[in-house]
Amino acid sequence: MALIFGSWFYDIVAFLAFCAVGLHLYIQHIYSYWEKRNVKFAKPIFPFGNLKNAVVLKQTFQEIFTDLYYSTSEKILGVYTTTKPALLVRDPELLRFILIKDFQYFHDRGVYSNEATDPLSGHLFSINGEKWRNLRSKITPTFTSGKLKGMFTTVLDSGRSLEEFLSQHLDKEIEMRDLMARYATNVIASVAFGLDVDSIKDPTATFRIMGKQFFDPNLRNLLRFACLFMLPHFGRMFRVKSVDKNYEDFIFSMVRETMNYREKNNVQRKDFMQLLLQLKNTGKVGSDDNWNIQSTGNNATTLTFTELAAQAHVFFLAGFETSSTTISFFLYEIAKHPDIQAKVQAEIDEVIKKHNGEITYEALMEMKYLESCIDESLTFASPTMCICTYEL
Repeated sequence: MALIFGSWFYDIVAFLAFCAVGLHLYIQHIYSYWEKRNVKFAKPIFPFGNLKNAVVLKQTFQEIFTDLYYSTSEKILGVYTTTKPALLVRDPELLRFILIKDFQYFHDRGVYSNEATDPLSGHLFSINGEKWRNLRSKITPTFTSGKLKGMFTTVLDSGRSLEEFLSQHLDKEIEMRDLMARYATNVIASVAFGLDVDSIKDPTATFRIMGKQFFDPNLRNLLRFACLFMLPHFGRMFRVKSVDKNYEDFIFSMVRETMNYREKNNVQRKDFMQLLLQLKNTGKVGSDDNWNIQSTGNNATTLTFTELAAQAHVFFLAGFETSSTTISFFLYEIAKHPDIQAKVQAEIDEVIKKHNGEITYEALMEMKYLESCIDESLTFASPTMCICTYEL
């Protein structure tokens, strides 16, 4: 017996009509956010918002937001990342307020983090609120000019394999994007984990395989990234893991083995892992000339092993991918402009000669034209685009 109209057919039709009307009202509601606030917005398409071409792999996120940027002359433009409102800011003065003066209101990025089920998601890029503030205050001193200068020798040593490879292949065509990724992997493995890895000689090195696995554009990763960056509430609801289990085990194993070895043998090495050990044992990063990992008996809150592993994880991924992409774009641009390439080479030769033929941290700081060229190449092709979808 039918429930309402005396016929199951009419009941089902009525139910479907009710659902259709409900869905229509829901779509109107979620996509009226900017209209109600009198903010000009790009017309969304349910359920993709303004990201349909990225979801169907027709455009990258960078291309989509570049098109949105040039689609208006307004200082701000309302957009929708799937069903979530976000704001595209085009005015440099507003950006200055958001990123500097009023940053205390905008520090949360609105991306997925669930340390209970996904411990490696508890890194500085993902966590929010007071925990983010506390972690940032502890991590920031690891990137002072003094600390970077101390790590420079470690970075320089990682380039020996690249130098040797290039000298042996000068007469051959080289895929620079892959080579730079392997080089950056060597640097990050050395600086972040204190391990000597040579993925230039051995492209199947575990560090290289793990990095490629994380960024592999397969369906699993695409769905995962969608939950992490566009639908974080879905990620938390379904307990999505930001990394595969074997990658998680790899990171935990590398961090644990490195820390145990250094603590047991009182090893000092000027790298990021040494600074993480300071945070683990003392709760703070020492002065620029202090790389000791022994506890000083202070009362500062220390970081747990899981928190340290999460920071090493994001340092590894963000470090090798962005660096290698930036270098690749830079090399591509100067290859197209041999006159600029000649000026860059002339500056490098002049500065190194001034420093007795040695590449030093101070010498690198003097290469202003090289730095300007790298910055300019980033305006043509930025390797990253951080989309901050603050809770509105």
